Amino acid sequence: MSFSLCDISQLAHNNYDMPIYGLDESLYTYMGGMRRMGSIIDSETLKDVLPQYVAGMDQPGDWSERQSTLFNGQENEVGDMMGHLTKSLRLIESLNEINSEQPWYSELHSGIADRELKMIREALESLERRVETGFRLIE
Repeated sequence: MSFSLCDISQLAHNNYDMPIYGLDESLYTYMGGMRRMGSIIDSETLKDVLPQYVAGMDQPGDWSERQSTLFNGQENEVGDMMGHLTKSLRLIESLNEINSEQPWYSELHSGIADRELKMIREALESLERRVETGFRLIE
């Protein structure tokens, strides 16, 4: 799914993450504080993305990490897909922990997080098997 939010989106405490909605995980991690966040998003896009969105997850970033190779303007560099997936796994686990204490957090939210965690773990296992069998990300 590809969509565009507005140029107006709240930045998290780390001045990087821009959740569609949810708690500011970076503020909680760094200072123990709680802050709800939200972005301006078209209602039709929101309806489409909500069933798959982990509350508080940042909008996709780390583009170079998600690629097997990426031309950086001078040469090809290797993306750190395993590192990106590992960071995403940790973020969802942290969000699940802090969100579960909120009155608005329901089985729906928990189910979305559980599905994402399952998919990330499967992707990590697949990448690990490929590395073990000698798969090279760059030829």
